[in-house]
Amino acid sequence: MNARPLVAALALLALLGAAAPLASTQAAEIGEGVAIQPANGPNGAYAQVGDDGQVSIQLDGDAAVPGGSLPADALTHFDRVLLVVNTNTAGDAEGRQAYVYVRDEGGAAEDFDFYRGTAPGGRTPIEGQDNAVRLDTGESAPVGFEVDTREGFEATDLSLTVVAEVSEIADAVLAVETGTPTVDEPVTFNATGSDGDAIAYAYDFDDGTIAGDASPQESHTFTDPGTYNVTLTVEETAPRAPNGSDSVTREVVVRGPPQTAGSGETITLPNTVSGSDDPAIESLTADLAGGASGDVAVRALAPESVADAADGNSPQGSAVVGAADISVPANPDVDATVTVETDASAVPAGTPASDLALERYNGTAWETLPTAVENTGDGAITLVAETPGFSPFAVTVNPDAPTLDPDGDGGDGGGDDVDDGADDPADDPADDVDDGADDPADDVDDGADDPADDVDDGADDPADDVDDGADNPADDADDADDGDTSDDIDGADGAAAPDDQPPDGELGGIGLLPTLVIAAVLAILAAVGFIRIRRRE
Repeated sequence: MNARPLVAALALLALLGAAAPLASTQAAEIGEGVAIQPANGPNGAYAQVGDDGQVSIQLDGDAAVPGGSLPADALTHFDRVLLVVNTNTAGDAEGRQAYVYVRDEGGAAEDFDFYRGTAPGGRTPIEGQDNAVRLDTGESAPVGFEVDTREGFEATDLSLTVVAEVSEIADAVLAVETGTPTVDEPVTFNATGSDGDAIAYAYDFDDGTIAGDASPQESHTFTDPGTYNVTLTVEETAPRAPNGSDSVTREVVVRGPPQTAGSGETITLPNTVSGSDDPAIESLTADLAGGASGDVAVRALAPESVADAADGNSPQGSAVVGAADISVPANPDVDATVTVETDASAVPAGTPASDLALERYNGTAWETLPTAVENTGDGAITLVAETPGFSPFAVTVNPDAPTLDPDGDGGDGGGDDVDDGADDPADDPADDVDDGADDPADDVDDGADDPADDVDDGADDPADDVDDGADNPADDADDADDGDTSDDIDGADGAAAPDDQPPDGELGGIGLLPTLVIAAVLAILAAVGFIRIRRRE
C-alpha cells in the first residue's frame, strides 16, 4: 500500500484582517489517482486550491460565502468543504482502492475535528489512520470540519496533512517457464508478476493436486500426457486492502518422454494415458527419403491435446484415434515414409481400417496424407503414409482421405493404357495390349479358344475359317473315311491328314473353290496358246 500525503495550509483568519481569496480553484493531485478539490455546494467556496496545489480555507467575511464568517463562542459545523476523489476506474490497469484520512498538526488542532458526511448523526470522523475512509475506484468522500470557538479560542494558522493510502488491486499473473512440459519431469510456474499489497498464492494443477499457501514460484510433476488447465489464485490479505482475490488459468500440454531411433528403425511408445483405456500409437517407423540421416524423436500426445498442440486447430477427421509429435532435428523438412501401428481397440466400433488416415499439422493447418492399410492382424492396425516433413501427427477417422498407392502406378484402374497381366474383372477393356488371359476384348489372339479370335488358335472352334485337322463338322474337306456324307474329298479312313499337308484335292493353304478357279484359268490359257500355235502352222 502506498501513502501519498498532501500538506495543506489551513488559514483561520476570521478574527483578523481578511486576505484576498486565491486566484483559481482546481483539484490537487495527491497521487496514484487520488485528488482533493473544493466540494460542490455553498461551503465549497471556503476552500481554494492554488496552481501549486496548496489548499487554503478562509473563514472570514471576505470568503466567497455570503454572510460567511466564523462565529465567536460557538460550536460550528462546515459540511462539504473539501472533496477527496479516487479517480481510478475499475477497468483501469491503475484501478485500486484508497484509504483517506486527515492528520492535523499544531496546538490549534484541538479546536478542529474533520469528518465525512453532512447530517447530524451521519458525520463520521476522518482524523487519524484508524478512521481512514475507504474509497473504491471512482468513489469520492466529502470532507467537512467542526470548529469550537468557545473557551479561549485563538485564531491562528493550522497545518494539516490529507493522507491517501492507495492499495493495489489483486491481479494474478502466471507464466509457464518450462518450454516443453514432459511426463515425470518438473514443470516450473512463476507468479511473481502478480500485483497486490499482501497476497497469498494457491495453485490447482488440474490433476487432483492443489497447493495452498504456495510460493510465487512452484514446480509440479505430471505423470501422464495430456492437457492440464493450471489455475493460480491470489488473495489479498492486507487488513486495509480487502480487494478480494483474482485468478488466472494457463493451458499446459504435457507430452510423453522422447523416444529416439534412426531412420527406418521402429520406435515403441508408451500408452497415451497410462492406466486408462485411452487410445495410443503403439509404435512408429520413419524411413527418411534419399538416404537422409538423422535421429527421429517421437513424443506421445494424448488425443485430447491434438488441437492444443496445433495452435487450436483440429484435424479434419471426425475422431482422433492416436497422436504423436515427431521431429527430425537434423532434417526437419525431409520427406519420409511413416509407418504407424495403432491398437485396433482404439478404433471406434464399426469403423473399417480403410477409413483411417494419417494427418499432419504443417504449422498452419492439418493436411491429410495419402494413407494405405498395411496390416490388420494381431489386434493392431498398421498404416503407411508419405509425409513432406515432421510435426504433430494424428491417426483419424477420415473416409474421404486419399489412398496411398505403394507401387506408385495408382493400382489396377480403368484408365490403364497397358494391361496389368492379371485376368481381373477390373481390367480395362480398352487395354491395347493382350494380357495373356482369355479376354474377349483382346485384339490379338491370346492362345485360348476365343470366339472372337480372327485367326484359328489350334483349338476346335466353329468360327475357324481354316480346317484345324480335327473332326469338325464345319471342315470343308474330309479328314478321314469315317462315313461322313458331307466330305467332298475322300481321305484316309480313320486317319487325319498331317497338319503340314493340305487336304485331298487342295493346294497347300488354298481352299477347294479357289483351286478349281485357278485350274480353269490355267486350262483357258493353255487352250489359247494351242490355237495360236496351229494358226502359225
